[in-house]
Amino acid sequence: MTSQEIRRAFLAFFQKNDHKVMPSASIVPHNDPSLLFTAAGMVPFKDYFLGLAKPPAPSLVSAQKCVRAGGKHNDLDNVGYTKRHHTFFEMLGNFSFGPYFKEQAILYAWDFLTKTLKLNPQKLSVTYYHTDTETKNLWKNIIPENRLTPIDTSDNFWSMGATGPCGPCTEIFYDFADFLKHPEKASDEERFVEIWNLVFMQFNAQEDGSLTPLETPCVDTGMGLERLACILQKTDDNYTTDIFSTLKTSFSTMAEIPITPENNAAFNVIADHIRCATFLIGDGVFPDNVGRGYVLRKILRRAMRYAHKLHVRDPILYKLCTSIVETMGEDFPDIVGHNTLIAQTIQREEEKFGDILNNGLKVFNTELQKASSNAFAPKVVFDLYDTYGFPLDVTYELLRNHNISVDKDAVDALMEEQRTSSQKNWKGADNRSVDTTWTRLSEQFAPTQFVGYTKHQASGQILAIIKDGAVVSSLDANQTGWVVTDTTPFYAESGGQVGDIGSFTTATSQADVADTQKYSDLFAHNTDVRQGSLRVGDNITLAINKDFRAKTAAHHTATHLLHKALHTRFSASVVQKGSYVCHEYLRFDFHHPQTLLPEDIIFLENWVNEHILINMAVGTEECSQSKARSMGAVGLFGEKYGNTVRVVSIGDEGISREFCGGCHVTRTGDIGLFHILSYQSVGADTKRITACVGTSALKKMQAYKDSLSQIQKALGVAPEALLERICSLQNNKKASVSGRSVRQTQENIHDVMFCIQVFSDESVNTLRHTVDEARQKKRSLACAANINTETKKVSLVVGISEDLAETLSASELANEASAFISDRKNGGGRRTFAQCGGTQPDNLEKAFEVLRTAVREKCST
Repeated sequence: MTSQEIRRAFLAFFQKNDHKVMPSASIVPHNDPSLLFTAAGMVPFKDYFLGLAKPPAPSLVSAQKCVRAGGKHNDLDNVGYTKRHHTFFEMLGNFSFGPYFKEQAILYAWDFLTKTLKLNPQKLSVTYYHTDTETKNLWKNIIPENRLTPIDTSDNFWSMGATGPCGPCTEIFYDFADFLKHPEKASDEERFVEIWNLVFMQFNAQEDGSLTPLETPCVDTGMGLERLACILQKTDDNYTTDIFSTLKTSFSTMAEIPITPENNAAFNVIADHIRCATFLIGDGVFPDNVGRGYVLRKILRRAMRYAHKLHVRDPILYKLCTSIVETMGEDFPDIVGHNTLIAQTIQREEEKFGDILNNGLKVFNTELQKASSNAFAPKVVFDLYDTYGFPLDVTYELLRNHNISVDKDAVDALMEEQRTSSQKNWKGADNRSVDTTWTRLSEQFAPTQFVGYTKHQASGQILAIIKDGAVVSSLDANQTGWVVTDTTPFYAESGGQVGDIGSFTTATSQADVADTQKYSDLFAHNTDVRQGSLRVGDNITLAINKDFRAKTAAHHTATHLLHKALHTRFSASVVQKGSYVCHEYLRFDFHHPQTLLPEDIIFLENWVNEHILINMAVGTEECSQSKARSMGAVGLFGEKYGNTVRVVSIGDEGISREFCGGCHVTRTGDIGLFHILSYQSVGADTKRITACVGTSALKKMQAYKDSLSQIQKALGVAPEALLERICSLQNNKKASVSGRSVRQTQENIHDVMFCIQVFSDESVNTLRHTVDEARQKKRSLACAANINTETKKVSLVVGISEDLAETLSASELANEASAFISDRKNGGGRRTFAQCGGTQPDNLEKAFEVLRTAVREKCST
């Protein structure tokens, strides 16, 4: 069977047995920032096991995309050199939240393996937790006791953490003897391979270590598709299955390099890593220097490093995406829709890696001249890797060629220190707390009925009140708490849109609502009682603040128009990364590798305003996800949606169609004026636009007008002469500044204008003005220094033009330069503007050389 046939057979088997088939969730865990990646099939269903949410059906089945390449779960260094380690893999799993437990789970597993897949029962053996006699007896009805092994370690007892749901496991192993060349010499680990783990969650672990039975025991299973493919394709090596063989063959053909025993590991690494990168980018992860993006970049560069070992110098790995999409796209449509973006992203990283090798080689050669005749400093090796991305094995190979040694243990220690530091922000989800109050409420009450799309006011009943984390029966005057109702017109914060505000009224009380949130399916209103008391069971009138809602809706619809404007300007390669919508402004984050120019901002603002003036209709429709996608509707990149989705369409021809559960205007003309407040880069290839509409935009325009009027009056000129007057003042300032300049130089390095100006006894404000003015030109790095002739103190200001901000960092450069003019590094600022100081003016030229070297090394392209 092919891997696709195995995946589909698994899902079909459990669907036939009353399981709801769930599409694979994103590799990026939804609403769980404590996890780096989805590393197991149960992760998307964690809230169901914890009782924080209700599952869509009592029994579920999925083929889940998983990544183990960072944080707690990290198999990266083993990939390519073992038969079964991968960065990306698929976990097949069936889950029960009540309908069945141990007996049926065991029967399902046995029937699927021996009847559906027709595996030889004699090849299967089982382990169980040593005190779980119930599981042992169930298996004794199926297989001989001599193929049952008790395990008394935590390997066969699963838990989410020190407290919470937990329970014994039973694991199914397959005997790979028939596929081994010398089974008699194989270790048990090589011969008997775990293929399926069945977890029986039946206890709740308490803080004192005791175990209490769960009210509803659950089943969580996981089986690796790659290992199953080995058995059915009669091999003991995952990399020889159809999952990887197609990719390896494709790369061999493109690179014109045959696969041999000597280079097979390199082919394995490349096939595994490009498959992983394809799915990570498909789920909205992009190369970065931090977090998930950092792991993706490491994966890609490891693949590129092995391609380099095979003497592949030109970008070629990105072409493998086509093979991955062809073989897996039918079952994972996200990678089909983003095929071009995925390939472009990988190609750009390949091009950057080529630059890294070239630049790193220059740094290496410089450091080599400083090194002693027989030893190289471990810190330099580490810095080459950590700062410049220069691969360790390339450094070691170069050192071998020069007969120079290095203390690899010391390098490893520095690497481990860096790994430990980078993982501090990714603590496992094992410590995630469970809000038992909301869990109990969600089990007790039916979901709140939301009527706010069509109504601004509604009648409802108070179901529960929470004050200071505890359930109470009432809220009195001047008290604040969360009020849960059976019906509400209040929109709860989600999808980037803030929660509604408004008021509650009963026959004897009045209250203000300051926020609305959603816990499971219950809407909770942050309520401040002004008069009387609110009590559980009261019938109330709920009214949203219509002005707040209208302004929020206008900003939300404008966000959709801005998204479409970006696609119009730059094509669909622009990917939304997040948004925030309130009644005063909107914020839109998106992935785009290029820096937006002033003319781009003007285009976006004009495009949105033009489509506002057309006064197009804005409509909503609930339909199947497949129908929505066929209509061209788009969703948040990496987000997962249910079978039924809500689509917001703008214009009769669908100028914009997006999956969205938020609130919108009925016509674009209701938005009024659209104005972009700011544009900035907030990460590697991630940009942010902040804008406002309607009266908020009008007030901003009026404020600009008032400021110009005040400037005009202060300068005493007519409006039409204002620009000329400002230019005259700037020229006078330049003349004044240059008059006190001791030295002024300008040179072109890799098409970057590098400007230096040194002053004597000048103010820091002058330095800042000089640098700020010089850095306004494209591709420029400017620095200005002042030497106090009396105190010998040195001040240095560094500025970088916006278009270089993703390549260079002024704060980093100032920090490095400060080491020469001071006894310690003291630079600080932002990516485009920073300063430092010291008392060693004689070393100023060395500080300038640091800046010059940075331009040479990082701006060669």
